[in-house]
Amino acid sequence: MIDTEEPLDKYKLLILPDHVRLDDNLAGKIRAFTEKGGKVLATGDSGVDFDGKFALDFGCEFKGQSAFKP
Repeated sequence: MIDTEEPLDKYKLLILPDHVRLDDNLAGKIRAFTEKGGKVLATGDSGVDFDGKFALDFGCEFKGQSAFKP
């Protein structure tokens, strides 16, 4: 577990918990991390900004919550 102030350069992979909304500052920090080769695993709502869109380029579009409930 790390906080938003932790330098990311010593990591190869970030695993974002299911419910982590990204503000501009944190999204920029993670973008810089991925531009240097870092990888991100995002599930659930993680990686979504406060406007309900992906804050990072995952190569897809956020469509909202799935209606499927197992």
